Amino acid sequence: MLRPPELAEAPQSPGRDAAGGEATEWLRWRFNRLRCMTPAEVLHRFARLAAAQAERAGWLGTKAELAPDCIPPLRPWVHAAPDVDPAPYLAAADRIVAGELEIFSARVSNPGGPPRWNRDPKTGTEAAQRFGKLLDYRDPRLVGNIKYLWELNRHLHLVTLAQ
Repeated sequence: MLRPPELAEAPQSPGRDAAGGEATEWLRWRFNRLRCMTPAEVLHRFARLAAAQAERAGWLGTKAELAPDCIPPLRPWVHAAPDVDPAPYLAAADRIVAGELEIFSARVSNPGGPPRWNRDPKTGTEAAQRFGKLLDYRDPRLVGNIKYLWELNRHLHLVTLAQ
């Protein structure tokens, strides 16, 4: 019985030193996954892959720059309530500036250095600096725990700095 593709667990992609059994299992899973797809889904996925390759090569995307908005604001857009204590916001911003972030339950510390956006803060695994849309994010050997890496790159700490 075939399982729907969203319920099927993908085995990790085989490495160079992987035994023939792992490679066969990986190919079998890929073939079964392809077999479960409708022709429309296959076409859609192929189009997305082709678009990612074209974007990587620089064939897609706009090069035109938008003109800046030169109209002065009619009223201030930042309103600070007089009863808000800024101390906790300043302390949190100082921790971020010092290089300390909290992502889910993990504390990330990178004092004095530029942020390492491709390093998983939980496991320390560094993702390859390749075109992101072609990176196999399901393989923890390549990217670590992708949820933590994605959360870091959502830049939620910028809200605290803006406050």
